[in-house]
Amino acid sequence: MAVNWIIYLVSLFAAICFYIAASPVWFSWVVLFILLILPLLSLLLSLPQMLRVQLRLSAPERVEQGRRLVLELIPTSLAVLPLPELRLRLCLQTQGDEHVEYRYLRHIPREGGTVWLEAEQPGLFLAGVSQLRVYDYLGLFGLPRPAPAQTRTAVLPQPVQPDPLPDLTAFRVVRLAALPQGSFSENHDHRPYREGDNVRSIHWKLSQKTDDLIVREPVAPVRLRSYLIVSPPRDLPALQSELAQLRYLSTWLTDRELPHTVLWMEQQGVHSREIASADEVEPMLAEACAAPLFPAGDRSIPAEDADWCFRIVPEGEVAE
Repeated sequence: MAVNWIIYLVSLFAAICFYIAASPVWFSWVVLFILLILPLLSLLLSLPQMLRVQLRLSAPERVEQGRRLVLELIPTSLAVLPLPELRLRLCLQTQGDEHVEYRYLRHIPREGGTVWLEAEQPGLFLAGVSQLRVYDYLGLFGLPRPAPAQTRTAVLPQPVQPDPLPDLTAFRVVRLAALPQGSFSENHDHRPYREGDNVRSIHWKLSQKTDDLIVREPVAPVRLRSYLIVSPPRDLPALQSELAQLRYLSTWLTDRELPHTVLWMEQQGVHSREIASADEVEPMLAEACAAPLFPAGDRSIPAEDADWCFRIVPEGEVAE
C-alpha cells in the first residue's frame, strides 16, 4: 500500500510540474485533473467488490507425514467486476508447538490460489488467517474483512514398532459367559444348584454321581475387552512418539483380526474409539492427533474392566 501511494504521489507531482511548465497546453490540466480524481474513481469502482468479497480456506482432513499438504484459498465476489487485490497473513502451526510460521500472500486469482506445504511433523496441523484486507484497484485504500475459519488437518505419523511388542501367545479372542436361565445355547457349563434355579436345568446324572444338585448353565462366547491405552503426553514429541506406536499396534492387531478399543485422555475425560477393521485405524488416528498435552503431571487412564491392555508410552520410557 505504501509503495502504491509513493508511485501515485510521484505521478501527481510530475503532473503538477508538467502543468506549471506547460500551462498554455490545454491537456496539462486534464492530466492533472485525472490524477487528482483517480483515487476517488478507483475507490468508487472497487467499493462494491470490497464490501462483498469473502475468502474461504480449505484443507484436507488428514494427510500422511512426509506428503504435501494442499491449502486452497477460494475468494468469492461479484462476478461482473474484477477481483480486487487481497492481502493476508497465513498462520501455520502444529498444535502443541510454540513456533508459528507466517506467510504473507497477495494477488490471489479469482479461481482461487493454492499453497503447498510439507507435512513434516505428525499431529494436528492448524492453518488460519490472522489478517485479511481487500484493496481498491489502485491498491491505495484497504478495508479489513472477516478472516475465514481455521482449518485442522491431522498429519498421520509413520508407524513405529514399540519395543517390546505385546505378547499374544496366551491371548484369547473370546471367553464363555453365563446366560440368564431359560436362554438357549449349544454350550453349557455346570455349577452347583442355587435357590431359584429352574428344576428343568438340573443335570440328574451328574447330580447322582456327585451326591449334589448340579445344573446346566447356558454359556455363550463373549469377546474380550482389549485396550490400547495412550498415556497422556507431556509435550509434542511425546505425543508424536505415542501416535507412531499407536498406528503400528492398531494395524498389527487388526491384521490378526483382533478388535480392540483405543483410549486416550481429553480435557473433559477419557475418550474411547472401537477398532474392528483396518479401515477404522486412520480415522481413529486423526482424532487422536488432536489429543491435548498434560505438562503439569500424569493423568492416568484406568482400565480395571480390561481383559487385556497395553499401555503406550513415549519411546525410551517404560510403562508403569
